[in-house]
Amino acid sequence: PPHDGVERSRRHAFSDLDGTPPLARAFDGVSALFHLAGFVSRDPDDGQRMMRVHIDGTRRVLEAAKAAGVRRVVLASTSGTIAVSKEPVILDERAPYPTEIVGGWPYYLSKIYQEKLALDLGATLGLDIVIVNPSLLLGPGDERASSTGDVRRFLKREIPVVPDGGVSFVDARDAARATVAALEHGRAGERY
Repeated sequence: PPHDGVERSRRHAFSDLDGTPPLARAFDGVSALFHLAGFVSRDPDDGQRMMRVHIDGTRRVLEAAKAAGVRRVVLASTSGTIAVSKEPVILDERAPYPTEIVGGWPYYLSKIYQEKLALDLGATLGLDIVIVNPSLLLGPGDERASSTGDVRRFLKREIPVVPDGGVSFVDARDAARATVAALEHGRAGERY
């Protein structure tokens, strides 16, 4: 999107979060980036892998971003770092992290730690960090049938419970637009 009347060039660079090929090289000449990498699993045995991807991977991304001269990073997280409560309340981005409640859910816990790391390390490195927290994504392109598969299983009565309070959904295309808007309009250190 245009910024200050100037069309920015866009390019896509891909790298494993382990730094192969080197992340700094992938970010060379980039002033802002979207950190969208993640690993979703409900298997408790995948907890360490999620921690490595979300925490160690984010550390490597931010350090490489700083080394390459990147100024702004939009991090994709989840509404599970905000909108989880035992009480029937509506929470927003100012809500405290529900660490105790999600302690048994490695995915949400790893995303809480990822957000905290990104905000703290970003401030230390002088990077503008903006976080987006979409809810359950539905829409085209769900090749692994992650969120869509859950809905299908629920409709086929393969998931025998209904969560208290309900579940929030967002069209993946709307979440993508919101993520791009966060790059332009999000405030550093804020979650949306």
